[in-house]
Amino acid sequence: METTIYRYSDGSGNSYVIRGNSIEYIPVQPSFSSSGIYSGGERSVTGIMKADYKRLVSLFERAIENTSVHIGERRMGSGYIEKETDGRRFNIIVEPDSNARHEIEDMLRKLVAKGL
Repeated sequence: METTIYRYSDGSGNSYVIRGNSIEYIPVQPSFSSSGIYSGGERSVTGIMKADYKRLVSLFERAIENTSVHIGERRMGSGYIEKETDGRRFNIIVEPDSNARHEIEDMLRKLVAKGL
């Protein structure tokens, strides 16, 4: 059976691990933030509804397919998507000002907040 895991790092350095029925939020700690002050909050793991999972995967896949929003190096504000399927990993960096990054991060924030 094929298992796909998506990992995302947002423009502030917070990380998310998305599996079929859960989302893990791994916030950046002040000692690892660019300002030395910013904290992403509390770590959490929450379940996600199948419809939310499908919508989120759709956002990831559109960003992966839309090469016009890809950039070569990670910089402040950019998003990082990693897709792992059966141990094979693929990753891209999404430009900071792209709609793709904003849509993904908006949905991730809502899903994490919903689970808290």
